[in-house]
Amino acid sequence: MKIQKIKKYSFYSNGSPRPVRDIPFVAEPDIHGDERGYFFENYKDGTLGYGFENMSWCKQINMSSSSRFVFRGLHAQAAPKTQGKLIECVEGRIVDIIIDARPDSASFNHFSIFSLDGKNHKQLWVPRGFLHGFCSVEDKCVIMYKCDCTYSKDVEFSVNPASFFKLINNDVTRKELSFIKSSIEELTISKNLSQKDAEGMDYVEFMELIKDKWNKEHKLWYSSHMLKIV
Repeated sequence: MKIQKIKKYSFYSNGSPRPVRDIPFVAEPDIHGDERGYFFENYKDGTLGYGFENMSWCKQINMSSSSRFVFRGLHAQAAPKTQGKLIECVEGRIVDIIIDARPDSASFNHFSIFSLDGKNHKQLWVPRGFLHGFCSVEDKCVIMYKCDCTYSKDVEFSVNPASFFKLINNDVTRKELSFIKSSIEELTISKNLSQKDAEGMDYVEFMELIKDKWNKEHKLWYSSHMLKIV
């Protein structure tokens, strides 16, 4: 299994390196196929690095199915139930978006876009402290999430993705998403969003809120698996 780390997310704001589970990465399995079908190792102890030595890190596994152009997100959970996720597209194809919402991070407010599909079975690790969402780009998309913390409605954040796309509508993202739809705005029309996400917080307001708390009180909204909750 090949691991591709996203280097720009690798450091705290003071320049010190982050541990493996605090860094996004993409894991690509070795798929063995012939005329009968295929086989691959979906998960194996120790192959993902430090913090993934055995399956004890996984506390909940979710499955979702989405029709074409449905957008789910942007979501995150706050301390003490901050959640890291290993995302895999089992069937279909999705465009996955992660945003670093850790105010102590050198890449705070940076985002990355990934394409995941049911043919290559790549898995994306979304660390704690990231906003996460995806758009399904085929008629049926089945997604599996392996989570390092159980779901908790009481500490869940929902950020309206339209408020995020609005900021980057004329940026590189339009080019990266052009194969999905001609207009980013169409990804976030009401029929493609849940009521919860449509009524979610404004992106700028959310980021300013958590940044302000960090600057004034030196408190983080998220809890790293390597750090004490504050």
